[in-house]
Amino acid sequence: QAMIDFFVPLLKVLDHLLVIGLLNADELHRVLIAFDSVAFSTEAEPWSGLISVGTQELVKLEVARLLQHLCDCQLRRKIERIVAFARSFVKDVQKCQEE
Repeated sequence: QAMIDFFVPLLKVLDHLLVIGLLNADELHRVLIAFDSVAFSTEAEPWSGLISVGTQELVKLEVARLLQHLCDCQLRRKIERIVAFARSFVKDVQKCQEE
């Protein structure tokens, strides 16, 4: 119960910060290291992350929500880049057709 009382509110705050765009890349990397240091850490001796220790289901659910929002943010950024490229490309093509 103590783990739920500690981690669930913390993970919810991190999730909200991620969704509104207040986590920079370095902070996000630290969060990912806290989840699974083996996968995300560059240190020689990684320690057990939050996912690898026996965490309760509510904590795992909040981690899953945060990771889902992370994927959504990454997808949104990729789509925004594609749209920006398409706008630029169409603008250049139209400019060439006018000439």
